[in-house]
Amino acid sequence: MADHTSQLTVHGFMDIKGKDIAVVGAGASGIAATRLLSHMGARVRVLERQKGNLDKDIYKWLVDNNVEIRFGEHSTEDFKGVSIVVLSPGVPIHNIKQYVSGDVLIISELELGSRFLKDEEVIAITGTNGKTTTVGLISQVFTGSGIGHFVGGNFGTPLCEYVMCNKREDVVLLEVSSFQLQNIIDFRPNIGVFLNFSPNHLDFHLDMEEYLKCKMNLFKNQTEKDCAIINDSLKEIITGYPIRSNIEFFSKFNKELGSLLGEHNLENIGAAWSVCKRFQIDIQTFEKSVSKFTPFSHRLEFIGEINGVRFYNDSKSTTLESLRAAINSFSGNILLISGGILKGGSPEKLLDDLTKKVVQVAVFGSSAKVFFEKWNPYLPVFWEKDLKTATEKLFFNARRGDIILFSPGCSSFDMFSNYRERGDFFKKVVRELSLNISQRY
Repeated sequence: MADHTSQLTVHGFMDIKGKDIAVVGAGASGIAATRLLSHMGARVRVLERQKGNLDKDIYKWLVDNNVEIRFGEHSTEDFKGVSIVVLSPGVPIHNIKQYVSGDVLIISELELGSRFLKDEEVIAITGTNGKTTTVGLISQVFTGSGIGHFVGGNFGTPLCEYVMCNKREDVVLLEVSSFQLQNIIDFRPNIGVFLNFSPNHLDFHLDMEEYLKCKMNLFKNQTEKDCAIINDSLKEIITGYPIRSNIEFFSKFNKELGSLLGEHNLENIGAAWSVCKRFQIDIQTFEKSVSKFTPFSHRLEFIGEINGVRFYNDSKSTTLESLRAAINSFSGNILLISGGILKGGSPEKLLDDLTKKVVQVAVFGSSAKVFFEKWNPYLPVFWEKDLKTATEKLFFNARRGDIILFSPGCSSFDMFSNYRERGDFFKKVVRELSLNISQRY
């Protein structure tokens, strides 16, 4: 990526040059922050627990650019002498505060990158579910309308990477997570969108109140010139949080467009329309662009049919609410595969949806015991050792016309490194099933 850091100026931020700064986490966001800070003359120290997580080419770049690297569990010594700590998404601030003094500034990579923005219009999308899809919808419409824009943040390219490239866009379109929003100071989107809210990341946040507070940080720096676009269903829970910007509530779009399945995607389209109409985009242009939108992989992704049984990969479903949305996206008999690490919520609250749509469930992973105990009294639940056996079990129980839906409702980290690896494994299992069946006949 081209570097134009000599042109960069820092807005409202202390001088970086010569400062000792720690970057916690060597994933995409951490490395992007490190590159930016290093080029701006900071003395950067990268802290990464697992040495194996670091790509060899990135490691070489860090060494060649005199960046200090420390592996292993964090300690007070790791933060000695630093004045700023930049946290990668997914690094709990509660785990870091114990090692730093009160005068050390702790910020997210999002906050760091935002200090180098110039005149771009900033749109930031948050919510428990649907962020990536909504960002993708807006991007599709902007592209069709000739509006130059950068897409990144929590998904795709980190903001710090964008500010280091030569090309600047009219609009910066960001997906932002609660992890990133927890550690902002001055980050201010011109348009902030809050899609939905349900239990999630309770393995990271102290409780639901902290989780909601992080989400609401999206609006804390907005002024009367800005806009807050919020799901109509959230009116009650946002009461008590001051919002100075102009509030617009959105709801479901009035018709289905393209290949997006489910009521939840009608809400995502509704949110996208609330944004796009502010850029003088007419409804006909919007609908035409959205109709061409292809859902991202691992999000209710149709992956094939075997003997009249259709398979859908929804590996991105990491919450119970996303699982509920997936179930309600189909009519007909569903054979459901769920499991992983439960991130919060009560599985029994899904029973009404399950008993209406699902005829069998196969569960696996860390959450298998709780799913089995909560659901088995009400419908057939099979406790399987892994995703492969769960898939095979349901396929051989399925009838022509049934749907096998892999929607975990949990994070992947008990058996897989991320939801993409998990979804790809499910697709591999289905391909092998198809091959075995074709060879048998």
